[in-house]
Amino acid sequence: MQNRETPKLRLSFEAAVEATLSGVSISDPSLPDNPLVFVNPAFTYLTGYEIADCIGENCRFLQGPDTDPATVTRIREAIAAKESVRAEILNYRKDGRPFWNDVVITPVFDGDGELTAFVGIQNDITQRKSLEHSNRELEQFAYVASHDLKSPLKNIKAFIDLLRTRNRNTGDGDAAELLDHVDSTADRMANLMDDLLSYARIGARREPFETFRAEDLLATALENLDAVINESEAGISHDPLPEITCNGPQIMRVFQNLIGNAISYRGNASPRIHVTAETKDDDWLFSVADNGIGVEEQHRERIFRMFQRTRPRGEGEGTGIGLALCKKIVNEHGGTIWVAPNEAGGSTFLFTLRRHAD
Repeated sequence: MQNRETPKLRLSFEAAVEATLSGVSISDPSLPDNPLVFVNPAFTYLTGYEIADCIGENCRFLQGPDTDPATVTRIREAIAAKESVRAEILNYRKDGRPFWNDVVITPVFDGDGELTAFVGIQNDITQRKSLEHSNRELEQFAYVASHDLKSPLKNIKAFIDLLRTRNRNTGDGDAAELLDHVDSTADRMANLMDDLLSYARIGARREPFETFRAEDLLATALENLDAVINESEAGISHDPLPEITCNGPQIMRVFQNLIGNAISYRGNASPRIHVTAETKDDDWLFSVADNGIGVEEQHRERIFRMFQRTRPRGEGEGTGIGLALCKKIVNEHGGTIWVAPNEAGGSTFLFTLRRHAD
């Protein structure tokens, strides 16, 4: 029975290889220089070469002058040791255009343990690599801009202190009020640059996720907000919160921004904020509910864009980046964030995080 089924299984395997969207190549280690003996249609689409162009060639024909020699050496050493290897390598299409190739090369052995082939699986990751490069450039720009602008800001604040000293004995209340306004504006600009830098850094360097107690991250956020919590006489409560796999400092920042936002956009009553978490399919669903002034329906999407305000300045101070930062962090974690009206008045901000990391 098994022998009669083998041809059918082989045909099914060949059809699957032909139909897969990943480039598949097979090279023969019994021949000099491990030439290609098979490529599927996805391989030809990826590289721009016809099948006839590829057969008999070593995969090195895809490399170019900018291909990293260290990566090439690592691949060669793995092949020589008859081991699997995965690498991201810069290759070139037939028309000369470069592309980033995520390649996995695996040795295949027969029943006697003899090496019979190397199978390569290739995927085009050019878009992801381009995005990583753009993110690094954005982070570098934000850092330079932040650094270069903070220096004159420090000088401005020093001049303000000097003018305050000179004005102290004049009794000019208007001048004192003006200096206070300039000083607060300088502080707001410094905070804006810090938030811009934080926004640029999200996703620029993907750090491995770790396991954190969400209650610990919330506690750190509340410590950072201690001054405004005391000033506003805010009451913060929470249900039992789970352990989560995430970038801890970033999720702490989400809690901090959402709670700080609720305090800033408070109503006449002292802020009351409650944090919960529950399971929803494969996600954790977190909520941060407040009794503030609420968000009108027509503004519920745009408040997550940068510099979007729904109230005049003074009805909740901020840089206009906090919610955009929350959205970017949550999206980087594979989740979503949105706002809904709180039945008891105010707003409920909700966001999801995956219960199990990919």
